[in-house]
Amino acid sequence: MKTNLNLYKGLTLGDGNRAITIEKVNSENIYLRLKDGNQRRILPTQLILDLLPHLRSNNISIDDIFRKNRKAKNLPPLFTDLDLDYENFILGYEASISKICEYELTAKINDSPKQALIRHTILPKPFILLAGISGTGKTRFIIEQAESSANAFSLPDNYNCCLIPVRPD
Repeated sequence: MKTNLNLYKGLTLGDGNRAITIEKVNSENIYLRLKDGNQRRILPTQLILDLLPHLRSNNISIDDIFRKNRKAKNLPPLFTDLDLDYENFILGYEASISKICEYELTAKINDSPKQALIRHTILPKPFILLAGISGTGKTRFIIEQAESSANAFSLPDNYNCCLIPVRPD
């Protein structure tokens, strides 16, 4: 069954040992696996759907998902504050919930898995050379990356992008 989320099977959020991979998403649950220890976790889909409007309206921030941040600010527990009944799900799942929420806040509605992958791939170096057959999407990939990073840092579109066509010789 289709949900209103942009998550899809095989999506990896985060990097290193703290990365999570989405295994399945349906209207009831989000099944994910942690890279560290290969543990499987199950989150209610509705938990994310209930958090997103509060995050989009800036009632809360991603940092508010973490208990220690709320405790440091002398705020009540997140779900108590929002009058939601998920307090038992957040213990130990805070990082996974925050990664999913971050992804959902930055994903464009109706992205295909391929478009979402391009949009959320962080390039490892500031300079890259791409080679390949004409029409395979090399220029499009760079433009998508520039727009994505410009949006992430509130910069004008293509601020950090300079396309220089070169000949193979």
